[in-house]
Amino acid sequence: MRNSVIIPIFILLAAMFTLLPSSTMVAWGQTTTTATGSPPLVSTRNNFNLGTGELLRGHNSTDYMPRNVPGLQVGQCPKEMVVLVHGIWVDGRIGVNALEDSSEIFDRARMSLAHNHYTNPLVGFSWDSNTAISINGSGWNIAKLIAKDNGPKLAQFILDYMNTCEQHNQDTKIRLISHSMGARVILSALESLDSNQQWNRNNFKIASVHLLGAAVDDEEVSKNILYIVKNPTSLFELPEWFDPYGVKSAYGKAIEDVVLRFYNLYDPQDKALGDPKLYQFYDQDRPLGLDGAQRGIAVPSKYIQINVQDKTAPLCDANGDSRPDFPFDLGAEVGIGDNHAGYIGFRDPANHNILLDDGAMNVVVSNWNNSTATQKHFSPETTTC
Repeated sequence: MRNSVIIPIFILLAAMFTLLPSSTMVAWGQTTTTATGSPPLVSTRNNFNLGTGELLRGHNSTDYMPRNVPGLQVGQCPKEMVVLVHGIWVDGRIGVNALEDSSEIFDRARMSLAHNHYTNPLVGFSWDSNTAISINGSGWNIAKLIAKDNGPKLAQFILDYMNTCEQHNQDTKIRLISHSMGARVILSALESLDSNQQWNRNNFKIASVHLLGAAVDDEEVSKNILYIVKNPTSLFELPEWFDPYGVKSAYGKAIEDVVLRFYNLYDPQDKALGDPKLYQFYDQDRPLGLDGAQRGIAVPSKYIQINVQDKTAPLCDANGDSRPDFPFDLGAEVGIGDNHAGYIGFRDPANHNILLDDGAMNVVVSNWNNSTATQKHFSPETTTC
């Protein structure tokens, strides 16, 4: 049960320093740079029309722009590499077509991984997610189209990277992480890889996938396409077939074929995914990241879901910009697991070099290490923005 006492957020910040010992605090940018001084990045920015979702002239379905990717452009292939795909409404005008900044997200993820003693490279994957933030959901729906069409681009990058490492006789692993609508990019990429002859001929595999707060429908991990097209048992239930843009798919087969371990980290307390005015209004269905996979569907044998409600701190500002994260307003009460942006961790608003909490990233690293994540205890259990 949550503590009924509401304490201002600045008081909690001081108390939260005990969560991450000062000896393990990670400086902003400490693990982000390569020998050239810039963090590794794969970008497909300005590839799509933000108003229609159509591919722009001069781009194709698989092109991308890499920067300082270890093994592909600089140095040798690391023993493993992480690719993080951000969610919707990133890198635009705050409040108009953006809620967050991609470079900050990727850096905060590196801080959280380093806190858990993970030092292999993280490559950010940045896509045209800064569609209009609109009440009628038009920007949301266009972002879904763009996210799905970024799947083949991410797949091509992964294939190019694996081929390059193999040509140099350097063994490597790829681990994928997504936040929010970034899940659709990754699922679409898995589908592309599953149908790629070169990928299958070389017997490549994705070592692991982690979806954090996945903003895709809760039946899209099914191996049975009938759950997407027109589930006969619930044909007259709108949520089961509502898909006017043709974005939904059953990705279970691709997960089974392409990934060694697939994790869905969900949070029933997530106030963004649980907001009736957002996902459930726009998509007329339940998101995978809220309660896990829909009951009764046929999930892949590689599929594992974990409730991480108790892993994110009761804070309303994950990126440290001193503004409440969506959907919170000033004065709102925030509890453990409430903040959708907190899966990746929380930065100290007073000092961006300090990480207050690592969100659910301790679970991610524990899964990689086949260990158990440390239990967290937050006091107080609620704060006000």
